[in-house]
This record gives sequence, structure tokens and C-alpha cells, in this order.
Amino acid sequence: MTYMNDYSKKIFKDPITLRRKLALFLGTPEKVETYAQACEKFFAKSGGVGIVFGATWSWWGFFMGWLWALYRKQYIFALVIFFLNLMPIVNLAIMIVCGICAKYLVCKSFVESLNMQNDAFLALNGGRNVWVMWLAVIVCFIILLSVILGLIFMSADEMLRIIFDSKEQGVFVMNAKFYEI
Repeated sequence: MTYMNDYSKKIFKDPITLRRKLALFLGTPEKVETYAQACEKFFAKSGGVGIVFGATWSWWGFFMGWLWALYRKQYIFALVIFFLNLMPIVNLAIMIVCGICAKYLVCKSFVESLNMQNDAFLALNGGRNVWVMWLAVIVCFIILLSVILGLIFMSADEMLRIIFDSKEQGVFVMNAKFYEI
């Protein structure tokens, strides 16, 4: 459970003020309603004394993982996700966890900032890192370039084995005729 002082509880009990403060914190007005509903769910689950984790879903958190966390200024979470994603066995599980926890992490950060009772701090501590969008473009470009270069420099034998999944090295079946490489 994330602790809330009386100031934060008062804001969470007023839906209009909650949305106004969330707009200030998020820096993305189009996302206010999504996060407001999640925050209200976490607040209600705690019985009105704080926020308690409850499963929600974020496609951005699922697909973008550590880049999403950097975008939303969740630096420690981004670092952990990045290093966990280097282990291929747990990659899908990490994606699912990110999708489930993403909104809670933002709401938790929002409550911690809201507890300071300072709108300037709320705006400064929240928001987003726009430079992460450029980082995502660069990362996608590097991955795409790696795939293209891998295909270009792959030998014909390797490519044919991948395409036709031949059991015997150097021999594949195509239209019921045998070809030998």
C-alpha cells in the first residue's frame, strides 16, 4: 500500500480535482481519464486510506516495457526491465508484468508527488520524457538494420534451410523434386 496524507485523500475523493491534478502530473491530457479510473480503482481497493495494487492493463507497458518506463520517468523500473529483458527465457513474462503494473506505477508516483502538496513539484516530478520517443525510433532502426544485414550476409544454404526446414543438410524438397546444393 502506498501511504496518502489527508491532502491527497481529499483530492482523491473529488473526481474533478483528481483529474485536474493528474493532468498537471501526466503532461498528456488525453491520458488523464485512463489514469484517473486506474487511480480511483486503487484508492477504492484500499478502503480510502491509500492506494493498493490491483491488476490493470496497459498496451504501452506491454509492448514498450523499459522504453515506456523511461517515457513515464520510472527510471529504476526501466533499468530493472531492461536487464531482465536481456534474458530471453523471461522476456514474455516481463512484458506481461509490465502491462499489468504500468498504470499502478504511474498512480503510485502520482500519490507520492501529490503528498508533497506542491503543484510545481507535481508537474516537475511527473510528465514525460519526449526524448524517449526518439530513442525508441533509434532502437527500432538498429533492430531492423540488424535483421536486414543478417539476411543479406546469410549464406544461401542457411537461408534455404530456414525457408524449407530441410532435415538433411544441403538438400531440400520443392514441388516434389529433389535439388542438391
